[in-house]
Amino acid sequence: MADKSWQQVRKIFDEALRRQPEERRRFVNEVCSGDKTLLAEIESLLSSLDSAESFMETPAAAKFAGAIEAEQKKLKQGKCFGHYEIIEQIGAGGMGEVYLALDVKLNRRVALKVLPENLSAETEANQRLLREAQAAATLDHPHICAIYEIAEADDYSFIVMQYVEGETLAEKLGKEKLSIQKSLDLAIQIADALAEAHAHHIIHRDIKPANVIVSGKGQAKVLDFGLAKFVQVESKVEKAQFLSKPGAIMGTVPYMSPEQVCGTTLDARSDIFSFGAMLYEMLSGRQPFSRENNAETISAILNDEPRWTEIPAKFQLIIKKSLKKNRDERYQKTEDLARDLRELQHNGAIQIVTDSRFWNADTAAVPKASTKSISPTITRQIKDWRSFRLPILAGLIFIVVLAGFGYGLYRLIGTDKSPATFSMSDVTRLTSTGNTRVAAVSPDGKFVAHVQQSAENQSLWLRQIGAEGETQIIAPANIEIRAVNFSPDGNLIYYIIGKTSFRGTLFQTSTLGGQPKKILDNIYLANLGVNGIGFAPGGKQIAFVRLSPPPNEISFLMIADVDGANERTVISYKRPDLLFGTPAWSPDGETIVCPFQNKAGMNAMAIGVADVSSAAPILPVELNAVSQIVWLPDGQNLLMVAEDDTETVLNQIYQVAFAGGGRRRINKDFNSYESVSLTADGRNLIALRTEQTAHLWTMPAGDAGLLKQLTGGFEKYDGINGLGWLPDGKIFYESLPGGKQTILQIDPDGGGGKLMATGGGYGSASPDGRFLVYQKSGVKENRLVRGLFLFDTIDGGERQLTTGWDVWATFSPDGKTINFIRWGEDAEMATLRSVPQEGGEPVRLTKFLAITAAVSPDGKSIAVGRWNGAKTQIVVVSANGGEPSKTFDVDFNIQDSFGKRAIQWTPDGRAINFIRESKGVSNIWRQSVNGGDPLQVTNFISDLIFNFAFSPDGQQLALSRGTINSDIILISNPK
Repeated sequence: MADKSWQQVRKIFDEALRRQPEERRRFVNEVCSGDKTLLAEIESLLSSLDSAESFMETPAAAKFAGAIEAEQKKLKQGKCFGHYEIIEQIGAGGMGEVYLALDVKLNRRVALKVLPENLSAETEANQRLLREAQAAATLDHPHICAIYEIAEADDYSFIVMQYVEGETLAEKLGKEKLSIQKSLDLAIQIADALAEAHAHHIIHRDIKPANVIVSGKGQAKVLDFGLAKFVQVESKVEKAQFLSKPGAIMGTVPYMSPEQVCGTTLDARSDIFSFGAMLYEMLSGRQPFSRENNAETISAILNDEPRWTEIPAKFQLIIKKSLKKNRDERYQKTEDLARDLRELQHNGAIQIVTDSRFWNADTAAVPKASTKSISPTITRQIKDWRSFRLPILAGLIFIVVLAGFGYGLYRLIGTDKSPATFSMSDVTRLTSTGNTRVAAVSPDGKFVAHVQQSAENQSLWLRQIGAEGETQIIAPANIEIRAVNFSPDGNLIYYIIGKTSFRGTLFQTSTLGGQPKKILDNIYLANLGVNGIGFAPGGKQIAFVRLSPPPNEISFLMIADVDGANERTVISYKRPDLLFGTPAWSPDGETIVCPFQNKAGMNAMAIGVADVSSAAPILPVELNAVSQIVWLPDGQNLLMVAEDDTETVLNQIYQVAFAGGGRRRINKDFNSYESVSLTADGRNLIALRTEQTAHLWTMPAGDAGLLKQLTGGFEKYDGINGLGWLPDGKIFYESLPGGKQTILQIDPDGGGGKLMATGGGYGSASPDGRFLVYQKSGVKENRLVRGLFLFDTIDGGERQLTTGWDVWATFSPDGKTINFIRWGEDAEMATLRSVPQEGGEPVRLTKFLAITAAVSPDGKSIAVGRWNGAKTQIVVVSANGGEPSKTFDVDFNIQDSFGKRAIQWTPDGRAINFIRESKGVSNIWRQSVNGGDPLQVTNFISDLIFNFAFSPDGQQLALSRGTINSDIILISNPK
């Protein structure tokens, strides 16, 4: 068709689209009167509108005409747009065609979405599209296809996107039925991508399987965020401008939300509806509302319910809530949807609050029968009861008396010695922000007090269990709340404020709010786990731990009145023996159990309040970490948060027998738990569950645009506790498959995965790649033995180098010496030491607190990360040890109990790289050894960096990167 004729067709078609459907035919007949060819062309385009799968915005939606014109001008292989060279066409859509291209400047493959020429002019539609694509390009998420650039060349506008190898979800569904586990895994990834976009006030508007690509490793990427739009949000200053016109229709019919098909204003809940339709299809193999034609499909979206018999019961509540016709009844936040999917993944069952009741997908929430439906048989039995009720009552009285006698006899001789048991059979998530830090449940089980983190601020909230809404007790402030406790009567909340100086202040406030009251100073805040106070039975006294300053650190178990008066010392221990954490007062008031550590490991020390001479550890074998203890009401069992290296190095909840120390793990997943708190009757436990997800990524140094994900899936602790480069260019890293410490290697492109060693962590590889050194624990002669082990990757031999709590081992550049951090032995709590690779007695290098270290490339200096009061510093010492020669006050991350070996010298030895977090986002910074302010190296706008390693030449960067979400769960135990 000649350009002039085509312009006439396009103009008439656009004008027709601006009119109501009943007016279009009359308009077209009038305009095309006498020109049968022109009339046929327009009618053909209008007919295609009724059967088209997708709608774009009108009046810019002359996409059908644009597709015809684009077909005439299909781009050929070898054509160049600036520095992009076309390789082949890989897709087409209403807003243009997609080509695989080579970025010749950066030598990488990209995807080009080339817009039709009718949208490449200086039109309002084009300007809206470009602004929306620019907005979407700000998104940085592992499951969102990145947009690199928006440009124009040769009268074409095009968007440069990340090229992802794989097949679309639509293609996968067309070939196979996905397993439930695979569907759930992909659904969580997609939901996370949408949550990220929605957090930036961007909605997609065309969520469907064709817009999700699945890589060979099972990683989902959501495509076409360039077609997204900003959501209108309220601001104190202004309202964000709509980048798309209200009333415009966009999306793919079978996946459209009711508000989309009605052309009303959209928000994030529209994407949630589309997501629900897509998840339905993933699980059932069919679209929930698809009918014979678009008109019937739209009617079904507005009026019909899907067929639920095809959907697994555990998914039904999530999908039903996503597909509510009224968007106010849907999930209001995609984060909540994603968290329910994760809850389903972890526990195999979910609980969603609906009408103030808990509904369980497994039981289908069948309501209780009404008394109006009592059968005639039961009615007859009730009548019969009246005729002989007196004899029965007499018999019942006899039975009650006999039962009372039997119970007294049981209490007297204890015929049933079986202990009470606690389980996680009934779990409910109480918060869904992902930003909860510590929490406590009230003694009556009606309320939860919890701390919320927002950017650099924390606030304290009171939440009623089973009801909506919260009350703010402490307004957001730049503080760190390290512990929360209810008073035994539930009327007061006690909380401790303190930072990393190991000293905290106890405050008291009413559950109704009001002015806080200072109670005590100088409460020991160990960096391990939760710190707090323990109430005596009756609530008139509290127990807490205090630590004297270095160099002669002594820990004291203290008792005081609840108002802070009448302090007295119960018992004291000098390092390396140390009390810490939250003391737990037994129900009979006679014993206080407190977390305790020494050279052997961590335990729970039972201390008699009146007679401390009988103080003794409870556990027969020390654990890797005991951080919190709570008594069960029977006085014979405790709940304990700890790590057991024989099971997992994550904080887990154990039930421990007070007599004998026998223990049983309560939770069965591989998340981390802390901040446990129990109701007075022992039937309900709240805990802070932390879900950390970390995978490996690589990128050229300084170019996040080429960020590449190497690992994914269900193993979610990749690289956190160990990451580095081998001489052959491969990457070694630690992960926790099944909760077990394992060291693996992988190629920089994500291939060649290989197991290297099991059972060790917090280590590194020798410069020649032959040896691995790592910390390892085990039980020998009924004692916990731990230390550094050297593993030969050639012959598979392993030998022990040290005995102690030794972590973050690293080789000197010549491979002859191994430096490491030893915890818990000295007054400084942690010190830098070294040991010859061949073995020998370790040498202490520092007298100050050291939490992480890295050797300079020339082997002459060591950079040491440390706390100094409430500040973090990087200092430089000689390789032979001694006092610091240089000190830099830098704000760097200390992300777990043992710090992180996440500092590294640059290859030239002129600067030190470290991780810094700000407002929930991590980046790598660089401190010159010559002084001056540190410089930012990476520029991520989302997620956390847990560990990193530059390649020996400094050209490549490996990252352990992901998220941490912490929320409160309620564990009900009615037995």
